[in-house]
Amino acid sequence: MIDRRYFERVRRDLRISLKSEQVSFDGVTLDICPGGVFIISAQVLPRGSVVDMELWVSDGGSIRCRGEVTWVNRGQVSHYPPGFGVQFMDLSGDSLKRVLNACMERDADSPW
Repeated sequence: MIDRRYFERVRRDLRISLKSEQVSFDGVTLDICPGGVFIISAQVLPRGSVVDMELWVSDGGSIRCRGEVTWVNRGQVSHYPPGFGVQFMDLSGDSLKRVLNACMERDADSPW
């Protein structure tokens, strides 16, 4: 399998709300990078689905943006839970800065 990521992923448990034509739900992320997030979910969306997201970061606020589902794990990668990766599509400069800050922080309880 070829790893096409441009950025290193950082394990972060962040609250996220997601809406698409097919579903709407609240969930959590497994990891984040400046390019996108992996969302833990038993409900998976097809690759190419466009989603509207609201992501709560540690500065107390949220980031709203759109994304595209670029990877789906239905169990084929055993070290990842079921869910899907979403690439950010339209982060503003301020939102990107906040995502970068979230990527640089480490959870006190996290071994990552």
